[in-house]
Amino acid sequence: MRRFGIARNTLRDYIGLCELKIVDPKRYERILATEREKTGKISAKSIERRCRAAVTVKELKTCVNELKEEKQLLPFYPNDEFYC
Repeated sequence: MRRFGIARNTLRDYIGLCELKIVDPKRYERILATEREKTGKISAKSIERRCRAAVTVKELKTCVNELKEEKQLLPFYPNDEFYC
């Protein structure tokens, strides 16, 4: 984060979006399409909330945790409370 000048809060605020795009790109695209249909425009924060909720699905949650342990995803917020 220091190397590239990215604020830690920025990563925290959008980590769900990034995780879902890596773990399940098709579901991520469906969320984008649904949001476009509903509102006509895309809000990064609303998409992030939906992505974070999608990551709580058991099979995705397991995959995310495994990727974090393998250091393929950032180790932020491994606790369940963050994703609720």
